[in-house]
Amino acid sequence: MPKTKVEKKGAEPARRRLELPLVLGICLILFIAALGVIYAMGIRLERSDWLLIGIILLVASCLMLGLLLVFHRAVFKSPMRVYYAVVMLWVLIFVAGSALVLIAVMPSETKPAGKLLCTVNLKRLEVVIGYYAAGSGGAYPDPARWCDLLVKQVNVPEDFFVCSSAKPARCNYAMNPYCKPDSPGDVVFLFESKGGWNQHGGPGLMEFGNHQGEGCNILFKNGGVRFVKPGDAAKLNWGKEVKEAAVELKVVDEAPGFSLLDQDRETVSLSDFAGKKVLVYFYPKADTPGCTKQACSVRDSTVQLKEKGVVPLGISPDEPNEQQKFDEKYALGFRLLSDADHKVADEYGVWGEKEIAGEKMMGMIRSAFLIDEKGRLMGVWYNVRPEDTVPNAMKALE
Repeated sequence: MPKTKVEKKGAEPARRRLELPLVLGICLILFIAALGVIYAMGIRLERSDWLLIGIILLVASCLMLGLLLVFHRAVFKSPMRVYYAVVMLWVLIFVAGSALVLIAVMPSETKPAGKLLCTVNLKRLEVVIGYYAAGSGGAYPDPARWCDLLVKQVNVPEDFFVCSSAKPARCNYAMNPYCKPDSPGDVVFLFESKGGWNQHGGPGLMEFGNHQGEGCNILFKNGGVRFVKPGDAAKLNWGKEVKEAAVELKVVDEAPGFSLLDQDRETVSLSDFAGKKVLVYFYPKADTPGCTKQACSVRDSTVQLKEKGVVPLGISPDEPNEQQKFDEKYALGFRLLSDADHKVADEYGVWGEKEIAGEKMMGMIRSAFLIDEKGRLMGVWYNVRPEDTVPNAMKALE
C-alpha cells in the first residue's frame, strides 16, 4: 500500500504567513520597474519626487523586514529557494530606496548618475534630430537655431537639452556646425558645453567640469558616445572645414558674389550693382544694441554715401521677416539681406568663433567691405566697430 505524504503540523499556516512579505516585496519590485518605465518615457520627476519615492521604498523595506522578523519561523521552515527570494527582494528594495534618497540629496554637480543621464540626453537629441532630418529632406537643423527648430518642429521637451550635473541653464549642449549628414562617423556631432541656447561651435565651447573625473561627453555622427578628457580634445575630428584656414579677404581681391532675399523677400544679387560701388556690412543679429547703432549710422549717412555713388547692403543670419521688423522699427530705408545658412558669411570669412559674455560660440563677426564698380574690394574691415563702418568707407573713398 503506497505511503501517503503527511503535511507537518503548522506547515500550511507557516506558508500563508510567508505570503504577506513575499507579495509585498513583489509589489514593490513592480513599483520600481514602473519607475524605470516612467524614466524611459522621458517623464521628468523633480528631485523632491525622487526623494519621496526613496523614502517610501525605505519605509516599505522596514515594514517588510518587520514582517519577516514576526514570521521568522515561517521563513526558516520554508524551502531555501523561497527564503532566498524573500531576502533578495528585501535587499533590492532597500538598496533602491537608499540610492534614490542619496542621489536626491547630493548636490547635482556630484551626482554619480549625472554622467549617465547626460549621455541619455545626448542620445535622445540624436533621435529627435533624426526625426527633424526625416521631415526636412535629410538636412540637419541650422546650427544657429538648432534648439529652437527642434522645440518648434519636433515638439522636443526642453528637459532633453539639460545635463543634470551641469550648472542650471536652458541648454548644456552645443552642435558642431561642420557635422553634415554625409560626414564620416567619427566627426563630433553634439557635445557638452557651457550653458546657453542654440550654441554651436568647435572645441573652444567644450565643458569639462560637469562630472567627477573631469571630462566632456561627446556624441559622434555614428551615434557613439565617449567621455573625453581635456588632453584628448585636440585629437577629435571636427570635420574638414574646421581644419582649413579661415578665409580672409584683402583689398584688390574679387568680392564673392551672392544672391539673397531682402526684407521684402525679393532676391538681391551683388551682380545687380555692376558699375556701382557697394558697401556690404555683416552684423550678428537684428535689433540688438550694437547692430542697431551700426544700422542707424548707415541710415544717417545715406545722403553722403549716395553722393559718392555707394549702395549700402546689410547682411545677417536673421530671417526676412525679422529684417523687415528691424527696417520698419528704425526706418532704415536700405536693403537688409538674410544669410540664414551663413554661406555668404563663410565666403567672406566673417563666420567664426567669437566670445560673448565669456562664452565662446560660432556666429557672425561684425565686418564691412567696400566693393568698387568692377567687383573688386577697395576696403576690408574685419571686427569693425559699429560706429566705424561708414567713416572707414568714406576715408577709403577719398
